[in-house]
Amino acid sequence: MRSRLKSHLTESATTVFHSGLGRVDPVSVRIELTRDFDESASYEDRIALLAALLHERHHWLQHVGTSTGLFGTLLLELQNAMIEHGVPLEELRTEDLPLLRQEHRFADALGKWERLEATRRLYFGCRRGDLDALMRDGRAPLWGELAPLVSGTMGKLLADSPYIDRYQAFFADRGGHLPVDKTFVTESGWSVGARHLMEGAARQSEVFRLLQGALDGHCHSGAPAEAFRFNLSEHYTGVYGVARKLFDSVVGARTVAADIGFAFACDMGLNALAPPLYPLVPVNPGTYFAHVVHKLADFRFDRCLHIVDPPHVRALIAELTEHVGVVGGASRRMTDLDLRLPQRFKREMVDGVLGHLRPDEVAGQLFTLPHADAVPVPSGPSCRLRYLLALTAEAERIRARSPEIFVFPAASYLDDRTAFRALFERIQPPLLSYGSQQFRGTRPIAGWPDFFVATGIHYEVMRGLVMHDARTLGISLAPFARLAPGLLRIVLRGALHGAPVADVIHGHAEAAAEQR
Repeated sequence: MRSRLKSHLTESATTVFHSGLGRVDPVSVRIELTRDFDESASYEDRIALLAALLHERHHWLQHVGTSTGLFGTLLLELQNAMIEHGVPLEELRTEDLPLLRQEHRFADALGKWERLEATRRLYFGCRRGDLDALMRDGRAPLWGELAPLVSGTMGKLLADSPYIDRYQAFFADRGGHLPVDKTFVTESGWSVGARHLMEGAARQSEVFRLLQGALDGHCHSGAPAEAFRFNLSEHYTGVYGVARKLFDSVVGARTVAADIGFAFACDMGLNALAPPLYPLVPVNPGTYFAHVVHKLADFRFDRCLHIVDPPHVRALIAELTEHVGVVGGASRRMTDLDLRLPQRFKREMVDGVLGHLRPDEVAGQLFTLPHADAVPVPSGPSCRLRYLLALTAEAERIRARSPEIFVFPAASYLDDRTAFRALFERIQPPLLSYGSQQFRGTRPIAGWPDFFVATGIHYEVMRGLVMHDARTLGISLAPFARLAPGLLRIVLRGALHGAPVADVIHGHAEAAAEQR
């Protein structure tokens, strides 16, 4: 029988979305590639790294451009607050870690943290045993109890929104909410959730970039085609193939149009109703994905499609959208309903609640810098979240004109990389990290990299305290010790209010960084 602590350690990496060569980390809000762009690398290696970068960019688009990405951000924010404000951090000793081994002392904060974690697992998908470990000990997912947590956080953060009074009234009107559907779809031992849709769709963008690279290499070199073959089957194994397997079992077509159909179904699932745009979690993304897939079963995918033609892809997306909006018979089965409604609701809520936020404006309000060598001082609580909400608002403005950027970004990227980057950079992550290079900020604002590195460390520490001992937590912070050593010590001491355990964790981080 799996313990709760062991289940947290098993699931601790699931906040990260990744390819083999990189990852998007929503906790420290950055895209990271594990290798530098080395001009001496082989053609195949360079194409693989570029394909991995597109994979990670797709994940970031999912993170800021879907209901699910926004919900994941909110859950991490709420979990951070439970530890930061619910545990006497200044009193922590080395032997107090992980906090779960001291749950009798911090029962209230840890109980809420674990229920938020159970919600995240069920929504993002997990092995059934990892959910059962929490359910068995009374750490069931939060359903109706989420509404006041969400409403309180958003109310403080968006007091300047002209829509905020109506937003909070909507959250308080419990009679108007859809009932919670606690069913979920299983595949290959998984409860299918957002992570499987995210990884399946992003892997597809990566694969098409690999294929294009193979074709380009063949055309430019004149080498035999077999010299540039890529083994694509290995790219759809494990977590990357769960959603694809479910799609293929219903949609029989094996065409490029069907590949776009799969990406479309993933995107629809990722935009199911969820907080903070909706008070409850009425349908799991994996469940909604399955409903969309079954509605696409009779769609004609036997057609030619030029994927390096964004208007052509956009037209297919519009046709697919109309198809899933067709209302069936008089039954109340999900597949007989208009499945476009969550996306329409999302657009209305984002435009109303977040529409006043502009990333360029919010970016200048996040922190103050007392002097050039100082650590940036946050302008208020959850100000990082406010910037991510501004990116979500901007993403919705882009989606209204160019939905293919979010459904199948490979089409725009392969057609015109300059035009793709112009759109992507409007909503790109605050930080980039390529191989051994320093963390790089994506805005030319003094203190920008340090602010997001510091907040990233803080969030990593608040999460790690729950499940790691001091040594393991230090090892997890080794990248910060290697790339931002002075900042790591300052942030650790500040986050833990000067408790001696901060220096113990820092020592382990430094030791781990030296070994790498």
